[in-house]
Amino acid sequence: MKRIIFLVMILLVVIAVEIISIQKHFQSSKKIYPQKDSTFFLLATNKIKVKIDSALAFETDTILFEIGDFNGDGKIDTAFLLPPKTKKYSEFGECVGNCDCKIYFSDRTIPVINITSCIGGQPVNEGDLNEDGADEIGILPNWWTSCWRAYYVYTLRNNRWRFAVEPISTHCQQWEEGVDAIQKDSSKNGYAIISYSMIDNSTADFKVLTKSVKVER
Repeated sequence: MKRIIFLVMILLVVIAVEIISIQKHFQSSKKIYPQKDSTFFLLATNKIKVKIDSALAFETDTILFEIGDFNGDGKIDTAFLLPPKTKKYSEFGECVGNCDCKIYFSDRTIPVINITSCIGGQPVNEGDLNEDGADEIGILPNWWTSCWRAYYVYTLRNNRWRFAVEPISTHCQQWEEGVDAIQKDSSKNGYAIISYSMIDNSTADFKVLTKSVKVER
């Protein structure tokens, strides 16, 4: 009986911490995650018309984009994130169609990245993690609720996007503390150090663990 009461108390503490974290997250919703040294621009006006070339143009409220050599051709590319359209006046928000984000590139030979369960996010140039001559691209997809989100890192291989590493579990507290999800492992060629969030069952506190993993190429 005492064990059951103890487990219930831990569960209540975890729920309380999660609620507080979500409140803090939305109170600071003007922040852009991840907060890392990357070249990106946030443009916000009533409407922005974006034209990549004669075949691709779209209109949106906010544009997030990143630059880098994502296909290894020695030229700088620009990656544009296009969020889904959302319905107005909905309590938690609702998409018009699928809640998918798409990352387009200024070089139209680079395929589009489609990200499901996403309403926005910041493309990040993660550098050449796997030493194949091209930069990897990361993104933390925004969603209506929850501070738990997976960080995705993509690499281009044979003109197809694949995960460079498995999706990294993160909590908004990790980002608020300035802990990046991934960086190159300088001690091992082709490896990266990932930082991921989890709950310490003994204390019900959030903690960030790190490990070195091989990057796909």
